[in-house]
Amino acid sequence: MNIMGVWRRNPGAALLASPFESTPPSDDRTRQVAVAAAFLASEINVLLGVANDSHDFPTKTARLASAKQKLSELMGIASLHPSIGMTNLVEVQACIVRVESELLEYRLQSDDERPGPPKNFENVNTESSSITVGELQNKPLSAWGNADIINGLRFSATLQLRTPLRILLRHGEIHIDEAKPPPIIIQEGWEGIWLPAAKSFEEALCHPNSTDEEIRFYIRIDAGLADINTVASDIGPIREDDYLPFLVALRRIIEVDDTIENRIKMLRETNFPADWQRLLHRHDGIDGLVERFFPQFMNLASGLNTPNRIAAAPDKTLLAIKGIGPATLRKIRVCCAEVATNRDCDRIDMVRV
Repeated sequence: MNIMGVWRRNPGAALLASPFESTPPSDDRTRQVAVAAAFLASEINVLLGVANDSHDFPTKTARLASAKQKLSELMGIASLHPSIGMTNLVEVQACIVRVESELLEYRLQSDDERPGPPKNFENVNTESSSITVGELQNKPLSAWGNADIINGLRFSATLQLRTPLRILLRHGEIHIDEAKPPPIIIQEGWEGIWLPAAKSFEEALCHPNSTDEEIRFYIRIDAGLADINTVASDIGPIREDDYLPFLVALRRIIEVDDTIENRIKMLRETNFPADWQRLLHRHDGIDGLVERFFPQFMNLASGLNTPNRIAAAPDKTLLAIKGIGPATLRKIRVCCAEVATNRDCDRIDMVRV
């Protein structure tokens, strides 16, 4: 049974999962496992399609990491069931390397050289007219197809420090109304995406005539996938159940309607669980989080370190500071004017909600 997903801009490299000629326990079991493997391959193609098309590089990075993880899972399934094979694997791996090269090139570019992202990756023009997951975001569930192997749609939030609490709290939400499109949750394309919610192998493949051996086989596959399942994050692949509660707890602190000083105080005084200490360490500890969300504004001279103080200083005073000329002075004035809140603080608020 051959089911090929579509990878836009390079449809010939779509990953294909299909049964090889071998001696399976039963023809029906081989067919069913092949369908499930093909669906995994389809998920990989969807994620790679987003990674390929997106001009938002954090989104590109996250979806590529998820695709690589799914590919690892599929290869694990194939190793458990020799009758399942993958074609176009070499081409897909080569395209993964190409996208990784794009990301590396982007990181090496200066800010002025980097391309500006479109508002939504769904609108990116591509070489293929095939419908993709980005174009299905505002379509009813019935338009997504594969009803025999999906339960509905599942919202996948981008699990990163910058992701707002309103998005994180919707992560994992399921949409099952076939007549309606999924609700609009995101405000920017990078924040998250609706993806097909695959049935478990047991749900998708078991039937009244399934043998006990087959049922146990499917349950073992589901248990194995649950054990190794990880998601992409800003600190690399990580178990969703480990990282999501940490992000939610962190965002509940930094998004509080309070001064910068009080929020920093709450961060420092919070007794994070022992299991989260390794996550804090990977973010350079509390000091690293403070610098990320509330970086120092600018310290031009003694007493000139807040937007209000610098804005109140006359041009003559600022121009007398070494390194500040007319052009730099204009930039400083613009920076001060752009700060709308906490203007008497020597740090700026980089938290977006």
